[in-house]
Amino acid sequence: MDIEAEVKLEGVKRIILVLSGKGGVGKSTVTTQLALTAQKNGLRVGVLDIDLCGPSIPRMLGVHGHEVHQHDQGWLPVYTNNTQTLGVMSIAFLLANQLTVIDEHIAVMEALKGVQVDGAVLVTTPQAVAVGDVRRELTFCKKTNLKVLALGGGKSLAEHANVPFLGSIPIEPKLAAAAESGTGFADSFADSEAAARFSAIFQGILVEKMEI
Repeated sequence: MDIEAEVKLEGVKRIILVLSGKGGVGKSTVTTQLALTAQKNGLRVGVLDIDLCGPSIPRMLGVHGHEVHQHDQGWLPVYTNNTQTLGVMSIAFLLANQLTVIDEHIAVMEALKGVQVDGAVLVTTPQAVAVGDVRRELTFCKKTNLKVLALGGGKSLAEHANVPFLGSIPIEPKLAAAAESGTGFADSFADSEAAARFSAIFQGILVEKMEI
């Protein structure tokens, strides 16, 4: 492992990637809600958003428009509240008012160079075009020796690829509204089916598989 990367991530217990290979299938929503669920369960969480197609996580976490500042050890994240238990670093903070064209997979590998990643969660919708993109994402993970912890939204593909099926999250208007307003869906709509699914995902991936 790269010594500098090891020092910067000292104390970080688990690193999980959320990937899809296609925009608009819900990976930012899944990432946001998993982070909020982990925070709700007493964990300190950091979210690194390098979605070059549309870095929307700052808006979903209510920190859109905030500025990041450099420190001797690198960029300081933006925290969602005064507890500083959920920090966000997004390419959106760095590329404001700029036009940049970069291959997202190259960006992922560069950002994680020298870092031990525990695995990836792949997100998709049942539509054939989305499943096709995620199939290629599975190939990418295999070539880069990145363990796939689970796949969500594509049961048949998960069975075909012999990876755990995470489950499906129902499309709820309130979920979209919470993402747009930057509020925590699980707290605001704790009795909803979608909130229960996110909780089950957290238990299944972050607790059982990762032994947190």
